[in-house]
Amino acid sequence: MPDHKSDQKRDRIPPEYDGIQVNSCKNPRCKNFGVPAENSRSDPNYRVSGSKRPVRENFELTGAGSAKSARVIICKSCNESIPLKNNQAIVETIHSLSWSPDNHYCPNIECSNNISKVGLNGSTGAYVKRGRTETGSQRWKCKGCGKTFVVQRARYPATHGRKSHKYVESILHLLNGLEINRIQETTELSPPVIYHNMERAYKACLRFNREREANFKQRSGRHEELFLCTDRQAYLINWDKRKDKRNIAFRSTISADCSSGYVFPIHLSYDPRADRDFIHIESWKRGDQDYTMALRRYSQYWLDDDYQSHDTNARSPLEAYSPDALQRLRARYEDADQRDDVELPSDQLSLESMLPRKGMQFREDYVLYAHFQIIRSLLSESEKVHFFTEQESGIRAAYMSSFGDMVRNGDSDLFYVAIKDGATRDEREEATRIGRRAIESAQRQLGRVTELEATWYLVEQTMNAHLRGEGKWKDRWALYPVPTRGEVQKRFSHMTSMEDEDIHEKARVAAHCSMLKVDNFMQFARRRSSMLERPISSPAGAGRKWYGKSPYNPYRPVQLLEILRTYFNYSPINNNKKRETPAMKIGLADGPVDLRKILLP
Repeated sequence: MPDHKSDQKRDRIPPEYDGIQVNSCKNPRCKNFGVPAENSRSDPNYRVSGSKRPVRENFELTGAGSAKSARVIICKSCNESIPLKNNQAIVETIHSLSWSPDNHYCPNIECSNNISKVGLNGSTGAYVKRGRTETGSQRWKCKGCGKTFVVQRARYPATHGRKSHKYVESILHLLNGLEINRIQETTELSPPVIYHNMERAYKACLRFNREREANFKQRSGRHEELFLCTDRQAYLINWDKRKDKRNIAFRSTISADCSSGYVFPIHLSYDPRADRDFIHIESWKRGDQDYTMALRRYSQYWLDDDYQSHDTNARSPLEAYSPDALQRLRARYEDADQRDDVELPSDQLSLESMLPRKGMQFREDYVLYAHFQIIRSLLSESEKVHFFTEQESGIRAAYMSSFGDMVRNGDSDLFYVAIKDGATRDEREEATRIGRRAIESAQRQLGRVTELEATWYLVEQTMNAHLRGEGKWKDRWALYPVPTRGEVQKRFSHMTSMEDEDIHEKARVAAHCSMLKVDNFMQFARRRSSMLERPISSPAGAGRKWYGKSPYNPYRPVQLLEILRTYFNYSPINNNKKRETPAMKIGLADGPVDLRKILLP
């Protein structure tokens, strides 16, 4: 029987790890904004609230795992409560989401080379060769922990070589909405070969994007200011056992450039390479189940214990709020106020969902932190970066932690955006007319100005008006004065507002407020991949979601999203007459890139 380590001493505040410390005040108006909390009871800026150990009485699933009372720090200046996060878990999530097919590292999850993702490529003597296996695969020894591991040679299905020339064809079919059995009919490829081609294409796209985006820092110099929009999209994986008809629910976090439409790396709340059995056993050995989430070793993952009890009133991951923008944003505030951890979306788990049997599901708050850290790294040379996002406290917290220094310098802004869902054709046409009349009226007042300048003027007037605060935090929302066909009843709220800010300048930023580019890609992903289409409910299934085209393997969305992102960014689609791709507009390509050149470098 292994030793139980639940009584080992644990820090009051998770320590900084690899230069990252997110446990600080996230209120831009507070003097403690971005000031890290200290692991001391005499911290002059914060006090700790909540026990290290969870409260389990009358537990209901709130999205905070098995810990009913989240441990928080309370800012002594503004009295804001900030849920604690595990910095090491955030760094490990970044490494996992930035996985490269060419960077093999020690599989021992407790080894320093695994934690820091020190790979065979570019390592400074971290590994030594130890011969080959009978099949010819290279064997390596890790100097960090002394364990040996094997880098497997590529394995191909038995029929792979017979129709290898149909590799690109099968991927094109996949990108045009055909399901696996239809691809099998048209190409005469077996399902194992088609899935092998998906994995091959996925790795080719990873290599291609890594090479192109490595040059982004140099090429982004010509982009002194960037406007990005961020949203999340949900996917369901079908159940694979009749006795347990629950879905696996994932979300992806997607950011796109508002001007070019370029889609940055997409991050799904799933780690296909995590050792599920090892993490559960090691967590039990350490006694992590007796501590709140931030003090656990593997805080970034959902464990089986997190599913022991369920709240029958928990919302389904795909259940929508009211289509009306104002009602929906108010409902979101009410929902956030009821959360145990305000930064963890409450709709990730429900009675209708379960954990994947292979790999591990990330907690969505850690994915959001990792996403914005990765975007910040890519845009490190850009002088100004502004974000327009859906209304979500977890997004706000992750953004503030990653771009806080730019916010203090006035070089970055965050705006929440709320738009009416399911607008009718008449409502869209009316929004277009209202927007056109508003622009024309402003142009008559100002003289010869562009539409953007007229929008700037109208937004500034709106921001100078007395705005009503919404929710517990009294965020000031305004109705966007220039509605468009694609964004009906658009409302926005400036989340990085300062006491002495220049409203004229902030209105210039808000004039670019739009979620269209990220919505375009999410719609593209739904329509171009049958596996990512929305599921349906059937009366026979007692309300459970099932869709014949959805995958049974949770790894498929990981592959598909990377392939779709690459195709969307670099290949001319939708009969684009100018053949100008998002990658060309943002400066990562000189012309359209044929998919064959990406898949067959």
